[in-house]
Amino acid sequence: SHAAEEAQIYESLKRRATLMVDGLNAIPGISCQKAEGAMYAFPSVEMPPKAVAHALANGVAVDNVYALSLLEATGICVVSASGFGQK
Repeated sequence: SHAAEEAQIYESLKRRATLMVDGLNAIPGISCQKAEGAMYAFPSVEMPPKAVAHALANGVAVDNVYALSLLEATGICVVSASGFGQK
């Protein structure tokens, strides 16, 4: 039935969101709250002092340096929090 299929999809998404958050929380320097109501996760990344110094020296937001470095090194694209007014 449609309701059973919908419930199965919901449980699958819920399970994957939990796996994602648990995986992020297992990485040293990253903490993430449980994903609520969507597949979005908002991890907090502790930036190394050298990354902070590099960003300050170049007049850019630290999270932009991290986001670009992650993209260049791995192909993973993330959105920096400073674009949303976060610190």
